[in-house]
Order: sequence, then C-alpha cells, then structure tokens
Amino acid sequence: MVHVVLTGFMATGKTEVGRRLARILACPFMDIDSLVEVAAGRTVAEIFANEGEPCSIPRTAAAWPRPGPSCASRPDRKRFSGGWGTPRAGRSWRTRTAHQIGLRASRRCSPSAHLRMPLPPMRSTLPSSASTTSSSACAGSWRDGDGVQVVEAEARVTAEGAVQEVEVGLGPRSYSIVIGAGLLPGVGTRLASLGLHGRAAVVTSERIGALYREPIVESLRAAGFHPTAVEFPDGEEHKNLAWLAVLYDRLLEAGLERRSLVVAVGGGVVTDLAGFAAATLLRGLPMALVPTTLVGQVDAAIGGKTGMNHVLGKNLIGAFHQPRVVIADVDVLRTLPRREFIAGLSETIKYGIIRDAALFRHLEERLSEVLELRRDLLVGLVAACCRHKATVVGDDEREEGGGRMVLNFGHTMGHALEALTDYRRFLHGEAVAIGMVAAARVSRALGRCGSETVGRLERLLKRAGLPTEIPGGMTPTALALAMQTDKKSVDGRIRFVCVEEIGRTSFVELTAQEIVNHL
Repeated sequence: MVHVVLTGFMATGKTEVGRRLARILACPFMDIDSLVEVAAGRTVAEIFANEGEPCSIPRTAAAWPRPGPSCASRPDRKRFSGGWGTPRAGRSWRTRTAHQIGLRASRRCSPSAHLRMPLPPMRSTLPSSASTTSSSACAGSWRDGDGVQVVEAEARVTAEGAVQEVEVGLGPRSYSIVIGAGLLPGVGTRLASLGLHGRAAVVTSERIGALYREPIVESLRAAGFHPTAVEFPDGEEHKNLAWLAVLYDRLLEAGLERRSLVVAVGGGVVTDLAGFAAATLLRGLPMALVPTTLVGQVDAAIGGKTGMNHVLGKNLIGAFHQPRVVIADVDVLRTLPRREFIAGLSETIKYGIIRDAALFRHLEERLSEVLELRRDLLVGLVAACCRHKATVVGDDEREEGGGRMVLNFGHTMGHALEALTDYRRFLHGEAVAIGMVAAARVSRALGRCGSETVGRLERLLKRAGLPTEIPGGMTPTALALAMQTDKKSVDGRIRFVCVEEIGRTSFVELTAQEIVNHL
C-alpha cells in the first residue's frame, strides 16, 4: 500500500488538495486535524489559542495512524493531511512508507490572508521537519467568492502516485490495465516483473515509432530483454492481410520464438494488426499493449479482440488473444494529432450513454477541461472507461452471452460508413459518433427513448467537435448493404443496440433495411 502525506503550515491548502487528490485517484482521505479535534472535543484553532502549538504535538502524536495488520492488508492508497509539527514517530513512519509532498503558500495566495483571518502566534517547527519533505509545490491561488477552493498550479501535486490499475478478470488469463502519466520509461521493468524475458519485438507505426520507439526499446534492453523494432505505415488502410504477411516476415526474420514477446505500441490499427500476428504466429505469442491513442486506451487495447479488415467489411478476420498487460500512459496523448484525440472522445461518450449516466454528465460539465488535456482528468477518464470495458469483457469475453455486444452501440452504422468510404474519409471515432446519433434516432423512432436523450447526445458530440450526420450522397440502399455484411449479423438480422435513456440500453433484432427505414 502506498501512502501520500501532505504537509505544510496552516492555510497552505493541505485539506483541500488532499480531498482533490483523493477524488482524482479514487482513494480514501484522512485529515489528521479532524482526528485531533474528535479526540480533544475542541477545534484545532481553540487548542492553539488556549494551549499554544507545543501542546498540540502530543495530541497529534496520539491521533497519527499506526500501520498494523489491518492497515497493511488494504490495497488502496490514502491521502493524509498533516502539519509541519507532526511528531517524530509519525515522521519516521512517513519517511519509510510514504510519498511526501510539502505545500507552501504566500500570504497573497493563502485563504487566511484572503479571508483576513489572523494567524495565532506559533513557534515555527519548519527546520526540524523540512528534511522529511521530498518535494514541494505551491498549493495554488484562492479566488474571490470561492472561499477556500484550490486552483492547483503544479501538476506534480497530482502526479505523485497518480497511477490506477484496473483488472480484467478472466481467470488464468486475467491481466492489469495500468493507467497513469510518465509510464513509458518503466515498460521494461513492468514486463520483466511478469516473468517475461528474452527476445521482444516492438511493433509500431512509422509516426508513433519516431516518437516512442527508442525510449521503449531502451527500457526493454535495460530490463534484460533483447528487443527489435518492426514498423509499418500509418492508417486503417494498412490493416489487411497483405500487411499482415509483411509483419509475419519481419517477426520471423527477427528470430522470434514461441516464448518471445510482442509489444504493440500505437493506436487501434497497430494493436489489432500486432495482436492478430501474436495470436497466430507460432501458434500464439505473449503480447503486451502500449496504446498511444485515446481510442486504444479506452477500447481497442482491452478485451483481446484482434482483427483484419476485408474488402467486404471491417474486422471480418480476427481472433481473441488476451495481452499480458496493457500500459496506458496519458502523457502520450499530448503528441496525438488533435483530430485523433477528438475522435477518441466518441468512445468515452459511448461508455456514458450505454452504462454510466454520471460519466456522461461529467463529460457534459468538464468537456472543455478534457479538451485542454488536463492530466488528472485524463487519468480518471481513461480509468473509468477501462473499468466499464473490463467489467463487460469479464462477463462475456467472446460475445457468447450477448452482454459484450452493448459495446457495439453506434458501431453498426459506424462500420458501414467506414467501409463505404474505403476507411479514408472518417477516423473510427468519427464514424462511431455518427453511428451513435443514428442509433439514438432509431431508438426514438422505435419508442425506446425520448427526444431529450437524442438531443443531449448530439449536443455533447458537437461540442467535442465530432460529426453527427450521415454525409450526403450515401443512399439508404448502400447503407443497408454495408450493414448486412456486419460480422454480428445472424440469419440476416442484427442485434441492434438501442438507448433507453442516458446510461441504459436494450437490444432489438432488426434487419439492415429496418434500421435504415427508421433513420
């Protein structure tokens, strides 16, 4: 278990920053001052006023949590709010088991200065405890009318320990999705910790390889692997059997053996192509995925689906092959072309519409901040989507029970649009955005949802910069023919995902022509 301890003088923002960190990282928060007040039956301000700061130290010592069997067995992270006067016993335990962050603020940005509250006289204990602080950051600024609302000025405050792990529970094939910032330098170490070793092929595209090939290769080499890099051109049009054959050749030329590792670094095209190669070459190779697009991090890299496009449709050739780990570093999203990042938002919106009304509302309220690539929001958003995908995959890995098909919301029409435009006009997320609006309109026509639900979805997609209308020139006949070749079609009928309300869906058996008729 990892602890994070926030220290600082009064009015530096320990409590507010701690609460924010706890929300961002989905961790419990403990305020030492609150424990002292409960034990003493008085506020900290009253204790300082009546007894002075020196007398408060024994009270803090009594309140400070001691690690024990029950504490050590918990796998969560905790956020503590403490003071510079934390007793020696507490400082010793912090030094051994915790990340420590010291907060400081001038009187100009202090809430006490803002509210014109006098600080009580106190003897500074900063010199004796400052050595236990490993890093420091200003707590932020305080805005008029907001009381003590913190505006963080240092990303480092939220970066310390900001790693979330989501387990995909599949029995002996279970694996973790690791979400955080700055994870790429540790890729080799993490893979080695899973018992992987020997030869490793880093499969990536030309553009992504130019950015991340060398850091990942060096990380693997430092961890004892013997890595080689294999690249192919960018673009959905290369996700086909011709380029799969080229990839087979290059992997075999690199000397890969049955236990050699394939590390796919890139977006959905890379993880699909490399994943299918790993599933089939030498009857199956272990695989790790490092998705570098938002679509990849929240969808394509999770669940074991791999696939190749065929002239008759998208992903018609494929296999299920689960990775050993998925490593999602949100920092790489900063190098993503703006259009690709926005396209990836359609998949995050999809999780809100099909499973999570609170997530959908969160995106409505904070979309502008997500578009600014706020690191804390990205980690939380990706982790939330991964949890939904992991739950669905864990319940229905191979789409045999039907539950996993809920993830196809918007994809029936989306895949048809991609096929009709030779995978050149729309990015996947853009086609899915149009498909989701089409699915919502079909749902409304069938009496499954109201106009308000359709309107909220359309407005959010438009605010994100995503298309929502089927382009002119695409005839109903062409759309119906394209949907008929959908791999999820059975006996000429499609198990179509309808939306009932934000966060709830249902299935309806429809023909492709019936879907088109309800648009």
